[in-house]
Amino acid sequence: MTKALILAGVLAVTSLTGYAQNVDRSKAPQAAPAPKIQLKESQSFTLPNGLRVYVVENHKLPQIAVSIVLDGGQILENDAVGYVDMAGQMLLRGTTKRNKEQLDKEIDFIGASLFTTGTSAYAFGLSKHKDKIMDLLSDVLLNPTFPAEQLEKLKKEALSGLKASANDPNAIARNVQNAVRYGKTHPYGEVMTEENVQKISVDLVKSYHKQFFRPNIAYMAILGDITLKDAKKLVEQYFAKWEKGEVKKQQFQLPTLPPAPLVALCDKSGAVQSNVAITHVVDLQPNSQDLVKARLMNQLLGGAGARLYQNLREDKGYTYGAYSRLSNDEVVGAFTASASVRTGVTDSVVVEFMKELNRIRDEQVSADELRRTKAVMAGDFVRSLEEPQTIANFAINTARFNLTKDFYANYLQKIEAVTPADVQAMAQKYVQPKNSHIIVVGDAQTIAPKLAVFGEVTEYDIYGNKKAKIDAAALNIPAKEVITKYLNAIGGKDKIATVKTIRATAKGKMNAMGMDLEITNVLSKKAPNKSASTQQTPMGEMKQIFDGQKAYVNSPMGNKVLEGVSVETMKILASPIPEMAFMEQNYELKVSNLVKVGNEEAYEVLIKSGEAQIKQYYSKATGLKVKEIIGGNAVEYGDYKEVGGLKLPHLWKAETPMGSLEMQAVWEINPALSDDLFKGQ
Repeated sequence: MTKALILAGVLAVTSLTGYAQNVDRSKAPQAAPAPKIQLKESQSFTLPNGLRVYVVENHKLPQIAVSIVLDGGQILENDAVGYVDMAGQMLLRGTTKRNKEQLDKEIDFIGASLFTTGTSAYAFGLSKHKDKIMDLLSDVLLNPTFPAEQLEKLKKEALSGLKASANDPNAIARNVQNAVRYGKTHPYGEVMTEENVQKISVDLVKSYHKQFFRPNIAYMAILGDITLKDAKKLVEQYFAKWEKGEVKKQQFQLPTLPPAPLVALCDKSGAVQSNVAITHVVDLQPNSQDLVKARLMNQLLGGAGARLYQNLREDKGYTYGAYSRLSNDEVVGAFTASASVRTGVTDSVVVEFMKELNRIRDEQVSADELRRTKAVMAGDFVRSLEEPQTIANFAINTARFNLTKDFYANYLQKIEAVTPADVQAMAQKYVQPKNSHIIVVGDAQTIAPKLAVFGEVTEYDIYGNKKAKIDAAALNIPAKEVITKYLNAIGGKDKIATVKTIRATAKGKMNAMGMDLEITNVLSKKAPNKSASTQQTPMGEMKQIFDGQKAYVNSPMGNKVLEGVSVETMKILASPIPEMAFMEQNYELKVSNLVKVGNEEAYEVLIKSGEAQIKQYYSKATGLKVKEIIGGNAVEYGDYKEVGGLKLPHLWKAETPMGSLEMQAVWEINPALSDDLFKGQ
């Protein structure tokens, strides 16, 4: 190494060392100015039929994405809620040129994706197949045949989904939120029911398509490896014959804020968790000057790891996550803060929600918290640009909502410009805890008395309909009177006393993730209080055993001895006919409600022993047990038939997170059952 190079090296090190000594490491470095996103501007043209087309060229990858949005406004579906969505799904179920199988085959053959809804369509694939993609897209939009047999399949799927969601607290919460927040007379407040599905017809979906699928209310965005010239040629070839028509947007009265907090409670008897939401409507238009500032405010309040999360999960340990959402909409938007929490802390969670909502209104955020939130929001925006549909939506939104051409290009700069005062102003404008709906889905028996302090409590069913108030006299009936009626209905106490052992073998199928799973459950009981339940599934065998003193679970995951509430619960149900034990043992019994189970009224009877409790439901008309809830899991019973002098339920139905389960049971009275069957491991 030459002396000159050595000297140069020494000088370089000295220079850097001197620079480092002048840096104040106690202060965070100043953030660089927010960059301007380099988004290619769209080029546009309009067909004579009114179809507006926006083309964004991007030749980096050999692919194209095509988005179509129909701007026909909102409609009330009335007694056939769901038909707009089904009309969208039916577009891919057959056309005048191709049946469903042919459509699926041709889409798969070119490795493309094609999705349709009642108000939009999206196609994605390799640019070398752009002609075929436009051919398929135009075919499903312009030439659907709406085959009756395909609609029936969709209706069956919808009914199956409704059955599953009837036991899903998140789905129930969405129903109640929409109905209460917007009202049932507004399109956003409509909730699909089984009765609605039955009224959806081919004529109805055809009429919707004919009226609303018109080019003069449509926006098309084409993004990717395509030139304006080629795009125009393809659009003219495949969409010029699309006939325009008059589409009048319906007008609806805007929902209003309640004058004071109102509590909407939906009972999920026996639930160990409550779904809690604080929600209200907002007037936040897609082209509002507040949009970016309001989004940042919400990110700071209820984004991943933000204030609500830190309070309710990290600090209090009430939930796995707590978040908020602020939606903009050209009709009416909404603010919602929500979490799923333990039943015992439901009222405490409402207190903490209100505390955080008021805090962001009353106090300015710190510079550090604002800086961190800006970084998260900017990162989310940049990552979203990786999706072709995002850029396509930018082009459509810019035209549809009359945004400035540089709205998205300057998005990061808009984020960086937000101040603590802006955040507080947005919170005061769009977060209204004193004029909100408090939606709670959970065990009403436990949580209702504690919710009254927050506002007037009104009970709703799972579809967001107000429940009629129960005549107090109907609940004055003694629980033992209800249970005695049941015992008489199934055969009488004398006959039941002869039952020393009993066994039920129930078999059924559950469709989960497109697969039919065969499930067998064998329930065996022996007087006075031994029980064994063996469940066979494709995943293996699980046993639950109560030997009269201890409780055990044996499963593919291992064996364990149960303790506490689980043992007491199994003890309550261990005798051959548990209701006999209800009458004879020192259990706390209470008629706690009168509810609808299916199409009949039923008494809800609460049975408690120590910390354990179960709920049984007995038909007011027949006395027969129609449902029970154990540990938050519900089973409905029906098809009572006589076996050995007793009337027993041969149909068992349950809604599980994986899907609906319907089982047929075969009963045996006084079968020989060895004591070894009731020994745990």
